[in-house]
Amino acid sequence: PVKYSYLTGDPESFRMAMKSDNRDQWIRAADEELSNIEGHDVWDDQWEEPAAFLKTVWTFKTKPKTLSAAEKKKARLCIQGFSQIPGLDYDNTFAPTGKYTSLLIVLMLAIDRKLPIQQFDVKSAFLFAPLKETLYIKTPEGCKRKAPYLKLKKSTLRTQTSTCQLISTQSYFFMLMISLSWERSMNLRNRMELLMDNNQIKLSQEKFIKKGLELAGIRECKPVKTPLSHPLYQFYQASIMPGIQHWKKVLHCWKYLAGTINLHLTLRPNLIEKSQALQHFTNATWADDLETRLSRSGSICFWKACPIAWNSKKQRNITMSSTKAELNALSDGVQENQWIKFLVEELWNENLKPTQFHIDNQGLLKKLKNFGSNSKTKHIGIKMKKLRDMKKNEEITVTLIPSDEMIADALTKPSSLLIKLRGVLKSAGETSLT
Repeated sequence: PVKYSYLTGDPESFRMAMKSDNRDQWIRAADEELSNIEGHDVWDDQWEEPAAFLKTVWTFKTKPKTLSAAEKKKARLCIQGFSQIPGLDYDNTFAPTGKYTSLLIVLMLAIDRKLPIQQFDVKSAFLFAPLKETLYIKTPEGCKRKAPYLKLKKSTLRTQTSTCQLISTQSYFFMLMISLSWERSMNLRNRMELLMDNNQIKLSQEKFIKKGLELAGIRECKPVKTPLSHPLYQFYQASIMPGIQHWKKVLHCWKYLAGTINLHLTLRPNLIEKSQALQHFTNATWADDLETRLSRSGSICFWKACPIAWNSKKQRNITMSSTKAELNALSDGVQENQWIKFLVEELWNENLKPTQFHIDNQGLLKKLKNFGSNSKTKHIGIKMKKLRDMKKNEEITVTLIPSDEMIADALTKPSSLLIKLRGVLKSAGETSLT
């Protein structure tokens, strides 16, 4: 594949930026970034060579125009935090991050309560958090300071602990009040467009797919109908040493997306839904991976007839029966559903009824109802006992449905079932994938 910088036109280094046709614009962008850093008192001069120091790198990106802003050249100064050593240079790196499930639930709340939706950007977020460790960097290219090294006082982007320190500092909340940039166009994570109209919200990735097709050089390709699910997880496994065959499969996936470019997810809550319970479908294959003999779990959760959470993932252990594979899928679904239920109850300020789980494995339902064991299932222990306990305490209900009504089938099996899932979503309550 051709290098990314030649496809996008964005330089990959400071030296490339200084030699590009847009040199003056990149210089202004770099000067703006350095001026912003200096204004936040991020570093001090260090004249003597420290025992250890980190290098920096410039990243340049062209921000496309939106409804509220013209195209803009942006420059970011990043520290090569990957060269820090765990346990020596840092310990804690955890920081809470948002999930799409949380986002969908919040959007559902906005529709239900008829609340306006507004997006904002926190300017220079990482420059507000004080740095706890002692770190030195080599004076970056383009910086006008005379000292050969700089001592950091604030957490900057790309140190291993920057996000953790940003969230933990109290200045984060003060920052939200004084340094916001409001956006008119709703672009979630720069990949998803949001349109709100007549008590419904449409989520689309049309622009993101078009950009990907352009970068891959197949903008005018002929779409294919083979779904994505199985090739994608194979790519992740081969990401360390990819080959030409993997690149061909990547192109195949983009060609599939080209055929779905006009599809969008419509969130239209069924306001007359009276059940007040989450609907959760779980399903699993059995030893379908011929190399590892691992099974695959799939689940999808509905609230007010709208899908708010779904996943398809390989199970962590080999199962001896299809019942055990379905048990793993149900157990994972129950764990995921617990925090979804807590979040919905907190936002809606009401108590939900026990979540209704739907499965299509008769053997699993019998094991949940009966406390006996046999030679095929006596090894099933803690997960089964936990599910029985939750069922007994009326925290969940589990019902058996025909296999042809199992929506989660499309998350574990390819091709025709995915097309079927679109049809089910289109006719399930007021939700559609069109």
